[in-house]
Amino acid sequence: MRLRILAAALLAGCSSLPAIGVPQATQAVAAPSAARYSAAGLVYAFGSFKAGNAAILAYPGGKLVNTFSTGLGFGSVCSDNRGNVFVGGEAVSAAPVIAKYHYGATSPSKTVAFGSNGGVVSCTVDSATNDVAGVVEYGSSDYSVAVLPHFQHHPKVYRDAAIPIFLSVGYDGGGNLFLLGTNASRRTSLLAELPRGRDSFRAISLKLPSGRVRTVAWDGAELTLEGNYQALRAKSWPQVVYQLRISGTKAAIVKTIDFDGVDRSNKPPASTIAPALGIMAVPAGDIRIWGYPSGGKMIATFHTGVGPTYTATVAARSSQ
Repeated sequence: MRLRILAAALLAGCSSLPAIGVPQATQAVAAPSAARYSAAGLVYAFGSFKAGNAAILAYPGGKLVNTFSTGLGFGSVCSDNRGNVFVGGEAVSAAPVIAKYHYGATSPSKTVAFGSNGGVVSCTVDSATNDVAGVVEYGSSDYSVAVLPHFQHHPKVYRDAAIPIFLSVGYDGGGNLFLLGTNASRRTSLLAELPRGRDSFRAISLKLPSGRVRTVAWDGAELTLEGNYQALRAKSWPQVVYQLRISGTKAAIVKTIDFDGVDRSNKPPASTIAPALGIMAVPAGDIRIWGYPSGGKMIATFHTGVGPTYTATVAARSSQ
């Protein structure tokens, strides 16, 4: 995804940006009936970053339901507990953009573009408020977090000078927003929290075993960091999830969940946890699926048909 440096006039601390670049959909796209799919949920798998090519697969069978293209310089995808899917990236106009897709839909019901010369590389949804947040990358070591209240225009934009590289954002169950990043060498993971109702991030003390984490998310019970760790006496990087407990400005690991099956890269992909279905999906060429929080052996592999899969989300409607 082509990302460029943001004009110097933008972004200092917390600010609002006008919406530009991508027009609103002229009419809402009706959500397909859930009865159309004999599935508990839908896995959205994205291949080409350039065209945003995507496949929709039924869970648990892995049957191909549909394919589509977002038309964006693609960067991220996330979902809420109503089954809506949000796709972030870069518009043709070079504006950061997030598009909302109803459950099973292949055309967006709403598209929001904001700012300029950047792209959305991670996103998350606060299902209680419908706020959508994304990491916006403007260029090398130039990032912000944009929060779209109720998925409307004019986002609130936040910086955190203590984190040189932003990787992922995730809401917890209380509407607090967490930012995961690294130092400039990418060797040390860093965590910060934007408490609900506050206007700036605060550092969260974090100590992890050797390895790298890529995603911060809420698993329905705990805040999690997902990635991999370096196995002893082996050049391998097994999948792992750390469940965290936040107390003030400190994070403690309360449980480590291991997943069999080796990712031989030390750059873990952005995994996605679907609490309503009890699974974790990892885009690693195809879609690899494990039970969650049970971990252990991989339970399925889905072939997407859109080439190597770079990122994914699982859309499911919770019982809430």
